[in-house]
Amino acid sequence: MRTPRENKIDRACATVLHNCTGYLLPDATLRQEIGMLVLPPPTNHEIGDSIRYMDSNGRILGLQTETGTKWKLTDEGRAWKHEQG
Repeated sequence: MRTPRENKIDRACATVLHNCTGYLLPDATLRQEIGMLVLPPPTNHEIGDSIRYMDSNGRILGLQTETGTKWKLTDEGRAWKHEQG
């Protein structure tokens, strides 16, 4: 079970990727954007935990590119985000 803070960080992750409208977002940019949406700002560990959790639940997808990992929201992630409000 996720804590309210973890859920808030997860929702921020989904929001950032949803706002990309399907484009891939570099890992560093995703982490930076999540950090700006959550107060108090999450630690790097908290953000990494959220990304791993969202990825392992099929809500986001990481693609390895020449310049590093890039992320996108999956259909499952869009449905989850919609349920969260």
